[in-house]
Amino acid sequence: MSVIDTIYDGVINGDKQTWLFLIAIYTLLCGLISLIVQIRILNWAETPGTLVQSQVGTWSPSVSADEVDFYANVRYNYTAADTVYEGHRLSPWTVIVSTNLRFILRWQMKGITHLSTDEVMVFYKPSNPKKSYLIKPGKIGIAFTAGMVFFPMIYLLFGGSRFLF
Repeated sequence: MSVIDTIYDGVINGDKQTWLFLIAIYTLLCGLISLIVQIRILNWAETPGTLVQSQVGTWSPSVSADEVDFYANVRYNYTAADTVYEGHRLSPWTVIVSTNLRFILRWQMKGITHLSTDEVMVFYKPSNPKKSYLIKPGKIGIAFTAGMVFFPMIYLLFGGSRFLF
């Protein structure tokens, strides 16, 4: 029986270890992609920009106040290669929270590097200056992502080994 057949049978039969194995694979892949992207962003160029808007915005309309989701709503203008761009991304970490966790968004927005009252540092991709962020990935975020990669890898090597060997 091949590995694919074993995994397929495990999924069909609701085997918990098979599902955990697949979740570990998915988490490993997402973590690796995120880690690579964050490390690449560390090398992006930076330029001063003008902060147009910085607030906690609502993500979707809802029936009651406790069902509202919030996100960091930012807009900024910056110049790269003699072209003016408008950006809207705060950081590579997209965070959407409920009413009780809005403080996380306010805390995240404190990571913006202010050069003056309305002037901020913008980090943009040199090969595609339209793509930009106000906050570069930090050591803690990269370490967290590395942990997301490391722990599934440990499971796959030791706990999920019946599929690999």
